[in-house]
Order: sequence, then structure tokens, then C-alpha cells
Amino acid sequence: MKKRELADIRKKTLKDLIKQVDKRCADLLKEKINISAGKSKNIKKVRSLKQDVAQILTVIREKELIEELDRKQGIAKTNKSKKMEN
Repeated sequence: MKKRELADIRKKTLKDLIKQVDKRCADLLKEKINISAGKSKNIKKVRSLKQDVAQILTVIREKELIEELDRKQGIAKTNKSKKMEN
């Protein structure tokens, strides 16, 4: 996956990313089956697909952590404002 493609992936929503991971995993499985059956000899494609899946999963986890951090900061801000009111 090129840097530009990775930048495009970072802009997508979590649902789109999950769909993309599912698609790439299915492609990976098909490619592994083709290699074991002798239909394909492109082993580099398997490696590339594995890397793509790992990169997308990393972006998904980053987004989850950012959302979690935003949630915690939002809770902390509301708690501070409640303490100031008392």
C-alpha cells in the first residue's frame, strides 16, 4: 500500500475500514487457496495483502483510541465544570 493510499484510508470511516479489511481477508484466503492448489505462484501478493490488512487494522485501532480519548476528555471537562458549580 502506498503512502497516498494510506492517507486515503485514514480519511475513511470505521465502517468503511472494517468492510475493506473483510474484503482483503477474503482476497488473502482466496490467494492462499490458489497457491496451495498450484493455480497461482505469486507469493508476493499474499505478503502484500497481509501488510495491507495490518495497516488498515492499525488505522482502525488508532481511530478507536482517539474516540476513547475524546470521550474521556469530554467526561473530565464536564466533571470539572460540575465541581466549579458546587
